[in-house]
Amino acid sequence: MAQNEARKQLMTSLQDAFRSGDYSDFTVICGPDSYPVHKLILCTRSDFFAKAVKFGKEAKEGKIDLVEDDPTIVKLMLHYFYWGDYDASSHGTAEPDPTTSVPSGVVRMGRRDVCGHNYYYEDCPYCPETRYFIEEDCEALVIHAKMYAIAEKYNIIGLKQLAKERFEPECEYFWNHSEFPIAANIVYDSTPENDKGLRDIVVKTIVSHMELLQKPEIEAVMTDYSGLLFGVLKEKAQMYGWK
Repeated sequence: MAQNEARKQLMTSLQDAFRSGDYSDFTVICGPDSYPVHKLILCTRSDFFAKAVKFGKEAKEGKIDLVEDDPTIVKLMLHYFYWGDYDASSHGTAEPDPTTSVPSGVVRMGRRDVCGHNYYYEDCPYCPETRYFIEEDCEALVIHAKMYAIAEKYNIIGLKQLAKERFEPECEYFWNHSEFPIAANIVYDSTPENDKGLRDIVVKTIVSHMELLQKPEIEAVMTDYSGLLFGVLKEKAQMYGWK
């Protein structure tokens, strides 16, 4: 109990420092937003920031301008540094709120409250008395894809893993929504060919729902990215033993 309370107090202190900007020693700028941050927090989680604070213009001026990035995604990334989490449903407008009331045994993913035993169905056999509502938020698909991309760009390993864990069940649930082709395009546009983390999930989703090939949006993505087309064919070949 005491150890858990100490950890909670530590996390609260870090989050308060982010909110207030107290003791900050570096600044992250993106679009209209400016964030006083702490080198210790960012540099121990990201090789990119560890190098940025030591060399060049950024080290001299004590700030970095992420001009190429989406301000919403940068905000969620910085929240991950201090909270160890991000809320796709907030779209960067609010921070994760651990005090939000949800049923016992339920975790929040996007705007959906889902049981820890089962990511994407309303009924869990292990929680027969737990009833909860799943509110569709297919936009989270795109947010998770972008979070994975920015984690890859800035080498934030934990964030990459978290985004992948959240992207997969969203694909299983929202594969037939208009956001899926958008997310698939982001995945193939923002990750190197040898990074199969989200690419394999996109491939398996399409293979599991081949009717997606009838959609012009999916056809366009597969036309633009031969790696996706080859991945689907390869997965099908393995399924049916084609030689």
